[in-house]
Amino acid sequence: MNTGRAMAKKMGADVVINPVAEDAVKKILGETDGTGVDVLLEMSGNPTAIQQGFKALRAGGRASLLGIPTESVPLDLVNDVIFKGATVQGIYGRPDVRHVGTDDGTVEGGAAESGGVVR
Repeated sequence: MNTGRAMAKKMGADVVINPVAEDAVKKILGETDGTGVDVLLEMSGNPTAIQQGFKALRAGGRASLLGIPTESVPLDLVNDVIFKGATVQGIYGRPDVRHVGTDDGTVEGGAAESGGVVR
Protein backbone atom coordinates (compact mmCIF):
# COMPACT_ATOMS: atom_id res chain seq x y z
CA MET A 1 0.00 0.00 0.00
CA ASN A 2 1.24 3.51 -0.84
CA THR A 3 2.67 5.30 2.21
CA GLY A 4 0.05 8.08 1.93
CA ARG A 5 -2.81 5.59 1.91
CA ALA A 6 -1.17 3.60 4.71
CA MET A 7 -0.88 6.78 6.78
CA ALA A 8 -4.55 7.59 6.10
CA LYS A 9 -5.58 4.13 7.38
CA LYS A 10 -3.31 4.49 10.42
CA MET A 11 -4.91 7.84 11.23
CA GLY A 12 -8.43 6.38 11.07
CA ALA A 13 -9.68 6.76 7.50
CA ASP A 14 -12.75 4.59 6.97
CA VAL A 15 -12.12 4.25 3.23
CA VAL A 16 -8.86 4.53 1.32
CA ILE A 17 -8.97 4.72 -2.48
CA ASN A 18 -6.25 3.99 -5.02
CA PRO A 19 -7.38 6.10 -8.02
CA VAL A 20 -4.99 4.24 -10.32
CA ALA A 21 -6.49 0.84 -9.50
CA GLU A 22 -10.19 1.77 -9.18
CA ASP A 23 -12.74 4.36 -10.28
CA ALA A 24 -12.55 6.88 -7.45
CA VAL A 25 -15.89 8.57 -8.20
CA LYS A 26 -17.72 5.24 -8.42
CA LYS A 27 -16.14 4.08 -5.15
CA ILE A 28 -17.02 7.31 -3.32
CA LEU A 29 -20.60 7.32 -4.58
CA GLY A 30 -20.91 3.66 -3.62
CA GLU A 31 -19.60 4.32 -0.10
CA THR A 32 -22.03 7.24 0.33
CA ASP A 33 -25.13 5.52 -1.07
CA GLY A 34 -24.95 7.77 -4.13
CA THR A 35 -24.91 11.02 -2.13
CA GLY A 36 -21.27 12.04 -2.52
CA VAL A 37 -18.93 13.78 -0.11
CA ASP A 38 -19.81 16.83 1.98
CA VAL A 39 -16.40 18.44 1.56
CA LEU A 40 -13.76 18.29 -1.18
CA LEU A 41 -10.24 19.30 -0.13
CA GLU A 42 -8.22 19.19 -3.34
CA MET A 43 -4.53 19.65 -2.61
CA SER A 44 -2.73 18.03 -5.53
CA GLY A 45 -3.63 20.37 -8.37
CA ASN A 46 -3.97 17.30 -10.59
CA PRO A 47 -6.61 18.09 -13.25
CA THR A 48 -8.13 14.59 -13.14
CA ALA A 49 -8.31 14.66 -9.33
CA ILE A 50 -10.05 18.05 -9.44
CA GLN A 51 -12.61 16.79 -11.96
CA GLN A 52 -13.20 13.61 -9.98
CA GLY A 53 -13.58 15.60 -6.77
CA PHE A 54 -16.34 17.74 -8.25
CA LYS A 55 -18.09 14.63 -9.64
CA ALA A 56 -18.01 13.08 -6.15
CA LEU A 57 -19.20 16.24 -4.36
CA ARG A 58 -22.75 16.04 -3.01
CA ALA A 59 -25.46 18.61 -3.69
CA GLY A 60 -24.82 21.57 -1.41
CA GLY A 61 -21.25 20.43 -0.81
CA ARG A 62 -18.17 22.61 -0.33
CA ALA A 63 -15.01 22.43 -2.43
CA SER A 64 -11.80 23.97 -1.11
CA LEU A 65 -9.05 24.09 -3.69
CA LEU A 66 -5.48 24.35 -2.41
CA GLY A 67 -3.55 22.59 -5.20
CA ILE A 68 -2.17 24.66 -8.05
CA PRO A 69 -2.77 23.07 -11.47
CA THR A 70 -0.07 23.54 -14.10
CA GLU A 71 -2.64 23.54 -16.90
CA SER A 72 -6.26 24.57 -17.49
CA VAL A 73 -8.84 22.31 -15.86
CA PRO A 74 -12.12 21.86 -17.74
CA LEU A 75 -15.09 21.54 -15.37
CA ASP A 76 -18.74 20.76 -15.98
CA LEU A 77 -19.92 23.93 -14.23
CA VAL A 78 -23.60 23.27 -14.93
CA ASN A 79 -23.77 19.78 -13.42
CA ASP A 80 -20.89 19.78 -10.95
CA VAL A 81 -21.21 23.28 -9.47
CA ILE A 82 -24.38 25.21 -10.40
CA PHE A 83 -26.98 22.43 -10.23
CA LYS A 84 -25.33 21.04 -7.10
CA GLY A 85 -25.41 24.42 -5.38
CA ALA A 86 -21.77 23.84 -4.51
CA THR A 87 -19.69 26.37 -2.62
CA VAL A 88 -16.21 26.71 -4.12
CA GLN A 89 -13.36 28.31 -2.22
CA GLY A 90 -9.89 28.96 -3.58
CA ILE A 91 -7.19 29.08 -0.92
CA TYR A 92 -4.09 31.10 -1.61
CA GLY A 93 -1.27 32.48 0.49
CA ARG A 94 -0.61 29.56 2.77
CA PRO A 95 2.76 29.66 4.51
CA ASP A 96 5.81 28.13 2.89
CA VAL A 97 5.65 24.54 4.15
CA ARG A 98 9.44 24.33 4.30
CA HIS A 99 9.22 26.43 7.47
CA VAL A 100 6.57 24.40 9.28
CA GLY A 101 7.89 23.11 12.59
CA THR A 102 10.74 25.57 12.99
CA ASP A 103 9.74 27.30 16.25
CA ASP A 104 8.84 25.97 19.67
CA GLY A 105 5.08 26.53 19.21
CA THR A 106 4.77 23.92 16.49
CA VAL A 107 4.55 20.17 16.16
CA GLU A 108 8.33 19.84 16.02
CA GLY A 109 8.59 21.88 19.23
CA GLY A 110 6.22 19.43 20.98
CA ALA A 111 3.19 21.74 21.07
CA ALA A 112 0.98 19.28 19.18
CA GLU A 113 0.90 15.70 17.95
CA SER A 114 0.98 15.27 14.18
CA GLY A 115 0.43 11.51 14.05
CA GLY A 116 3.52 11.28 11.87
CA VAL A 117 2.24 13.59 9.15
CA VAL A 118 4.79 16.36 9.82
CA ARG A 119 8.39 15.22 10.06
